[in-house]
Amino acid sequence: MKAHFRTLGGRITFEVDGDGQKGVFKEIAALQEIFEAEQKCGLCESARIRFQYRKSGRYDYFEMVCDDCRAIFEFGQKMEGGVLFPKRKENGKLLPNGGWAKYIGEKSS
Repeated sequence: MKAHFRTLGGRITFEVDGDGQKGVFKEIAALQEIFEAEQKCGLCESARIRFQYRKSGRYDYFEMVCDDCRAIFEFGQKMEGGVLFPKRKENGKLLPNGGWAKYIGEKSS
């Protein structure tokens, strides 16, 4: 069974294919978890957020970044299958600001 799915705000449209209703449901749920994870910045509440991919050495980073305050929302990767997930917890505890953070460099002496 095939279906078309458009994310909130209509920024991205996907065609999903699943084995019946349950299969399509699973595909849409997986897309929503990533592509609808955030609609605005958790620090300044700006809607000017975008997807960002970067590579550092052998590591890949998948993030959302706020164009106004430069805060970042990170996605983790599962060990098996490389599936992405929104990082809202660390060591079992909820992160502040829904997982949005801004890097503040160390002070030089």
